[in-house]
Amino acid sequence: MARGGSGVQPAVAALLVEMLNRGVHPVVPGIGSIGASDICQLAHVGLVVMGEGTAEHRGRTGSGAEALGWAGLDPLILGPKDGPGADDVEDDSTNALLGAQRVAAMAEDLRLVLAIEALVAAQAVEAANPARIGDGPGLVLAAVRDRVPALVEDRPCGPDIEEVAAEVLTAGLAARVAALA
Repeated sequence: MARGGSGVQPAVAALLVEMLNRGVHPVVPGIGSIGASDICQLAHVGLVVMGEGTAEHRGRTGSGAEALGWAGLDPLILGPKDGPGADDVEDDSTNALLGAQRVAAMAEDLRLVLAIEALVAAQAVEAANPARIGDGPGLVLAAVRDRVPALVEDRPCGPDIEEVAAEVLTAGLAARVAALA
């Protein structure tokens, strides 16, 4: 939020810092909504920023506006993105979620790439029809052909890719190769 990545106006971050520096502590419930993470609790912090809710200042408890006033601070009028940004779990948590989604997408892509590589390798070995297939390629070829028939005529390869990709995901292909060795 302080770096500007959440779309919150800088005054919100500045007020939160000043609240900490001057001892204004929002009263936040210990239990929130199931499934809402800490958004429910953070909403109570946002209420104090607006002068609502309840806060404590040097042993006195009052409304958010009172506590801010005792500390010489004024509540803010929030702009369009300030509410969701102030309630947001944290920029780092959001970035972590987005990063996890990207990693999952990359893993899915990698799974499909490995499946395509295994199918192409099997086709290449069969097309070359070598006198002797080395142990590694021969085992992979046998494991792939155990799940997917050779491509002898044009056909959609999507189902073949998905079949081998499922084996890659569950480590079934590696287990087949190991079992054949």
